[in-house]
Amino acid sequence: MPIFFRRFASVMAALIFLAVAPLLVLEASGYRWAGWSQKFVPTGAILISSTPKATVYLNGQPRGESTKRLARLFPGTYQLELRRSGYSQWQRNVRVIAGQAIYVGPVVLWPETVKTSTIGLAPMETAIASTDGQYIWTVNQAGDRWQLRGLYPNKTTATWSLTSQPQLIWRSPDGNYTVVKTESGVSAWALTQAEPLLQLPQLTTVKWSSESSSIAFALQDSAIKTIDFDRRITTDFVNQAAAMDVINDTVWFTTGLDGKTTLWRQAAFGQTTPRFVTMFDGPIEFLSSAGDGAAIRQTTGRQTTIVRIDQVSGQTVLQGLGPVDQWWWSKQTQPLWTRGVDLWTLNKAGQPTLVERSVAEIKWAAWAIAAKAIAFGDQSTLRIRQFEPALGSPLLSNYALPATAQLVGTWFNTKQNAYLVTDPAPAILLVSWSPTVDKNSEVNN
Repeated sequence: MPIFFRRFASVMAALIFLAVAPLLVLEASGYRWAGWSQKFVPTGAILISSTPKATVYLNGQPRGESTKRLARLFPGTYQLELRRSGYSQWQRNVRVIAGQAIYVGPVVLWPETVKTSTIGLAPMETAIASTDGQYIWTVNQAGDRWQLRGLYPNKTTATWSLTSQPQLIWRSPDGNYTVVKTESGVSAWALTQAEPLLQLPQLTTVKWSSESSSIAFALQDSAIKTIDFDRRITTDFVNQAAAMDVINDTVWFTTGLDGKTTLWRQAAFGQTTPRFVTMFDGPIEFLSSAGDGAAIRQTTGRQTTIVRIDQVSGQTVLQGLGPVDQWWWSKQTQPLWTRGVDLWTLNKAGQPTLVERSVAEIKWAAWAIAAKAIAFGDQSTLRIRQFEPALGSPLLSNYALPATAQLVGTWFNTKQNAYLVTDPAPAILLVSWSPTVDKNSEVNN
């Protein structure tokens, strides 16, 4: 090749390199050529993960399977979707910011159809749940006696014979002891024994401490009694109380005088004396207790306050929630409550947050722990909503109950979420959701 052409080729290669190199640098730095503005603009990215894995759609176009990184996106708002056959579709608008990667997830996809099974009952049997809704018994009248037998989630080997129809059932945390209230009296039972441990006078509340399942505290008339199931005796604990609850190993109770209600607390065990907590105007009631706090509702106006004791200073801490209609609280979760048809909870910062604005009165609500979601329902529909405000709290599942169904109780654990209703068969219909958990949900860069 003549030297002239060699020099010409070298010059052209150098010019091309000088022209292309900046473009490559810009591309590598996250810039893209925007035809509408005739210049390079910075881009952003979306990283999304889900359980189980699903196809990712961006503005309606498939972009591969989650977990997925969607890179070099122009700034703006995009419609992000997750689709998987047999599972509910998830959708959210995501705003991409130049120079930033937006992480979305992990998103939990739920089966479109729920699993149902039926537990049959005898023609004259009915069902009753414990006060915490986590255990179900069958009730059958035989002559002038009422037969009570444990059914769900575990059957008991003994059938308990009662003189009248059971009204309330309190169950110890470990399930070994049960207190049954009927029209004619109260009796205490051990799980597998056919005869009662104790016959008790009428009680209005029975609570267990976190220290011992064989010791319970009960409100009888205007006094608090200690029930010792192992020794089969009752003893006096507090001589005067209008209401009571037990938080961990502390008994909380109220007394009233001159239109004021005083809240006290006293250690459940040992030689202790009551300690003043706070005072309210007018009568109050305990809604529930969990963790280190109690939910107190004033009878007039339904104004509700969470009362806690600071573990460092020992000072009383009050958090007002406003009017509350129904209330649910467990030891492992934040409280849930209704105000009208609205369902509320506390967010991670401890502030009240709206979960659902329903079209009908919500009859029950509970945390579905495995999915970090909230299950709730009225008399016709069960719904599960993932509670994650940053993800838009999508509705995960929706199930219509039979028109004649009646609520019996709810039961939740880390493996399934279930709701129990009576059917006119008669039977108990078990409705459960079991989302698939993908342990390999890591973002691929």
